[in-house]
Amino acid sequence: RLEKGLEHVDLMRLTRVARRGLAHSAAKAAAKPAEATISRRGAGTCFDFSRADPTTYVAGTEEGVLHKCSSAYSEQYLRTYHGHSGPVHRAAWSPFARDVFASASADWTTKLWRENEESAALTLQSGRGVDVTDVAWSPTDATVLATGSLDGGLDVWDLAVSTLAPAVSAAVAGGKLACVAFSESSPVIVAGGGGGFVGVYRLVGARDGARDEGERLEAAMGGSA
Repeated sequence: RLEKGLEHVDLMRLTRVARRGLAHSAAKAAAKPAEATISRRGAGTCFDFSRADPTTYVAGTEEGVLHKCSSAYSEQYLRTYHGHSGPVHRAAWSPFARDVFASASADWTTKLWRENEESAALTLQSGRGVDVTDVAWSPTDATVLATGSLDGGLDVWDLAVSTLAPAVSAAVAGGKLACVAFSESSPVIVAGGGGGFVGVYRLVGARDGARDEGERLEAAMGGSA
């Protein structure tokens, strides 16, 4: 029960970072004398805390870059990840590999990243040509994840089978999908869409978790590089 209202703590004040392709232009502009310097704050769109380190989190931004940050050190980013060309709608750490996370973006792609590498390890693109609004990892199979799209498309990927096309795709009635989630206790995906629509889908042939799940994910990512 709430008795004294809500409290908040600022973890990080985001600042805009130029994309890699704009670095040269930015350097030339910085070399020219300017009448005034304007500090521009960045717009954060999503974040997710690491399962391995509760003080570490990754934050997605409106300009398409992601930042690795620490709640114990708010002076600057620990690392910046470049690769998306549109706003990042969702970031999610893998439940099996402590250094792997995924991101869903308005640039029509889902990307998989390794914590210590600034470029994406894998890019998934279903060919729908619309924003990928959400991404969720399976809690029992390390190589399986689900994505939702602006056109109401639900895609289930199995990286161990293919990184070029989804293993299963469905068109969800009700338009835009805003979020997707796996059930923790059964092979079920829940998808929420426009107008309050919620769909429940059962996965056939889903794996139960095994001790080598992290190794399976690393093999699927490494084999596709």
